Order: sequence, then C-alpha cells, then structure tokens
Amino acid sequence: MPILDVEVITKASTEVPTGLAARLADAAAEVCGSKAGELWLKLRTLPMRQYAECDGGEGVLPVFVSFLMFRQPDVEERKRIASTDSACFASILDGPAENIHILF
Repeated sequence: MPILDVEVITKASTEVPTGLAARLADAAAEVCGSKAGELWLKLRTLPMRQYAECDGGEGVLPVFVSFLMFRQPDVEERKRIASTDSACFASILDGPAENIHILF
C-alpha cells in the first residue's frame, strides 16, 4: 500500500481547494495501479516564507512528494511513476512538472 506525503510550497494567501487531496490520491492510484483504499495521501502546505533555495530561486513554488512503499520498485518502474505522477500532479496543481520533486 503506497503512502504519499505531498508538501506544496504556497504563496501566503493561497488556500487548498476542497477535494485537492482526493484528486491527487486518485491520480497517484491510477499511476500505481492501486485499487480503492490501497493508496493513502497526506497533503500539507508550506508558506513560501518558510522555504528557501540557495542563491535565490524566488518565485518557484515546488512540490515535494515522498513515496513510502512496501517494496521498492525497480529503477524503470520508479522512472515511470515519477514521470507520470509529475505530469499528473503538475496538471492538477496548475504548475510545471519540473517543479514536482519525487522521492522514493
């Protein structure tokens, strides 16, 4: 059963839309081939004032996704999951896929 921790860096005034966690969980479940109830997702926001990049990086709103899985997928499967989830999450969060960072 995959467990995902998703942390979204936000502007101070940004509120999480209702249903966002469910939309992300459904997208990740489809990518991972999980059935109903087999994937859990926790969504948190972190205000930009509590985030920094070395040497600037202002204006970038990254998303950090940690996958906890019972069995570590092989390298090709991790690449597939990371690529597909990045694209799906970027679409849902309305941002670029290169700002989605996935850790297995």
